Amino acid sequence: MNTLKINLVDQIAQVELNRPKANAINLEMATDLLEAFKSFKLDEEVKAVWLHGSSPFFSAGLDVPELYGYDKDEIRNFWRKFHELLLSLNSFSKPLLASITGHSPAGGCVLALCADYRIMESGSFKIGLNEVPVGIVVPEPIFHLYAWTLGKRLAYASLMTGKLYNPKEALEAGLVDQVVEGKEMKEASQEVLKSMMALPPSTFSKTKSNLKNDLLRKLDQDFEEAYSSSMEAWWSEESQEILKNLIKSLGKKQ
Repeated sequence: MNTLKINLVDQIAQVELNRPKANAINLEMATDLLEAFKSFKLDEEVKAVWLHGSSPFFSAGLDVPELYGYDKDEIRNFWRKFHELLLSLNSFSKPLLASITGHSPAGGCVLALCADYRIMESGSFKIGLNEVPVGIVVPEPIFHLYAWTLGKRLAYASLMTGKLYNPKEALEAGLVDQVVEGKEMKEASQEVLKSMMALPPSTFSKTKSNLKNDLLRKLDQDFEEAYSSSMEAWWSEESQEILKNLIKSLGKKQ
């Protein structure tokens, strides 16, 4: 898999997002993640998964410059694959921890939200869903995922303003469960994973399924119905202009 580095250590599948320079999510990464978690589900040697990036990024979100070049069929294919990934991650029965190793806006935040536990690196990093200011209509399933973590009112307000949280704010809002210094991330992550792995596996799995049933029903919507407005808005003159300007600004930063 070109976009991931995967190692199995002490029954923990260590999954590092690996797309220079900022682990932005394209069709290939979404496909690689989906296939990886399908294999983890069936592999009896895998007892837990540790998902992480490398500072200063967990994931910068969707790879807007690449997606901007997709045609309508490719955009539909991307969103379908991303939708399948959300369902797969949220229905994953084994412990899943996300180490948020730096910035994690938009799609990066969505990936982190799928984890059972989130540890964020301290520093001048940001996390949250900022799609609206950059011209992307947030699909309803992603709002439900955000609301499941933050509560409907805060999720609504955060989405509509595109608020990005620093680590301290994210902890206070319940967006992350723990904040540590970068040098402490590995040890802290392993400690949490081992504590989850010490629980009776069947009990953990069934309880997780029971608690997530309502969320999964909201996520598992008809694809066309849930994502059509997002795909249509992507091609609007307004969104295309915003995206084009965003790509220009990203180019200047590189």
